[in-house]
This record gives sequence, structure tokens and C-alpha cells, in this order.
Amino acid sequence: MAKFPDKPLSDVSWSDIEEVVSHQLEESQRLEFKRGLPVKDGGSDTWMLSQKRIGDYARDELAKEIVAFANAYGGVLIVGIDESDDNPKRASGFGDSIPKCVDCAERLEQ
Repeated sequence: MAKFPDKPLSDVSWSDIEEVVSHQLEESQRLEFKRGLPVKDGGSDTWMLSQKRIGDYARDELAKEIVAFANAYGGVLIVGIDESDDNPKRASGFGDSIPKCVDCAERLEQ
């Protein structure tokens, strides 16, 4: 596996994501994990309930991460990876399964 954040996104495969978890990669300035779509007060994001729209809070929180990468050295945000409680945080398993994942990614891209 190439050093994950440096691998072109078009070359990332499911086995690369599995290796992130199995090797318990650390979060860094260029690698960030989110268990699922961020929610403000518990519960579930609207996408998880109906797949009609991504909630404003989830959209804004993910956008903040992307902007931070854009203002630095670039990076990779993986939604659906649990992170450990230690510091630095490490990939520790698979988080929430995002329904209609491709549709969700396309909505976020818009």
C-alpha cells in the first residue's frame, strides 16, 4: 500500500481502506477519520434516514475539514472509519455504513 494520503484518489481501492483499519493508521495533518456523517445533538443525519438530503450540519462540518486540507498540504477525509480514543487517534474499525454512498458523495461534491 502506498503511503495512503499520497496515493491518488483514483487509485484507492476497498483493500486500501481495509488496510487503513488493519494497520491502525494514525490521523495526521493529511488524514482524518469520521465515524459517520457528523450530527449536532446525537441522532442521525437526514441522509441516514431518507437519503434525500445531507443535513446542513454534516455538510458544514465536512466542508470545514476539506477547507483545512485545502489551506494546508491537502489530505484525505474518510467517512465511515472509527477512531481510537488515544492521541494521536488511530483507525480502529469501521463506523456507520453510509446508505447510497455514491449518491451521498455526489451530493457532497455539489
